[in-house]
Amino acid sequence: MKNLSLIDNVMFPALVSKDAVYQKAKKLMEMTGIEKLADNTITQGSGGQLQIMHNDIKKREESIMKWLVENGF
Repeated sequence: MKNLSLIDNVMFPALVSKDAVYQKAKKLMEMTGIEKLADNTITQGSGGQLQIMHNDIKKREESIMKWLVENGF
């Protein structure tokens, strides 16, 4: 993730399992109506579709970082 430090990016995968991340990503895509694009490359999505995902991911990143700070990480 571009807005995290290198150490944060290294630590991030250890915080959650791959299956949990996959399931959450799939649910997010369903919530935003773009689940049928799941197997497409990032360049195959429209600008609007990518912006929806980006905005939601940014909110989630901020929530994760807040949790890390509040829990002494």
